[in-house]
Amino acid sequence: MPKTKKSTSGAGLWRFSLRLYRRRGVADACLALQDRHGIDVNLLLYAAYAAVSGRGAVDAGALAAANRAIEGWRLLVILPLRRLRGQLKGVATAAPARKRVLAAELEAEKEAQRRLAGLLGPRQDRTPEARRGDLAVALAAVAGRARPKLGTAGRKAIATIARAARAELDQRRRRVGPLVSPQRRTRPASRPNRSSTRPTE
Repeated sequence: MPKTKKSTSGAGLWRFSLRLYRRRGVADACLALQDRHGIDVNLLLYAAYAAVSGRGAVDAGALAAANRAIEGWRLLVILPLRRLRGQLKGVATAAPARKRVLAAELEAEKEAQRRLAGLLGPRQDRTPEARRGDLAVALAAVAGRARPKLGTAGRKAIATIARAARAELDQRRRRVGPLVSPQRRTRPASRPNRSSTRPTE
């Protein structure tokens, strides 16, 4: 299967993020990892998307590089907007302003994802089993960035996201069909006669 041209728009990553967030328990799990362990949810979603979409595993080194790509934007734009939104919470007269701040925060999150999408490689001819393995590697790398280290609740949050991402992979398989090319799935009609073949060294 020919490799597809990579996209830097971030649209695919954003759509994946929205679908994943709608799955049971994911929003709460992401919020817990963000607030209690300092995990950047955009990095988490980027790593999961790379695995599910067949772009390979985002390991600890790749995740560190991805963090460097958006760290300045997060510190300069996303976190101040998030703090401001929190400060306005519960202030009745500030409700319209808080709504505008939330819209600005979401746009800033989308910009972070556009930057992350620029790091994605092209889709590869990877089986569902390989993609599940890539997902496990990616989420382990995400968990490794937790400060403080994950306890029972944190590990449950990662497990919730893993289940949702695997469900997304299964749904993608049903929606688009086989995830590998026919050449990969087709076995040879017959095997050569071993007695007539030259042994390898």
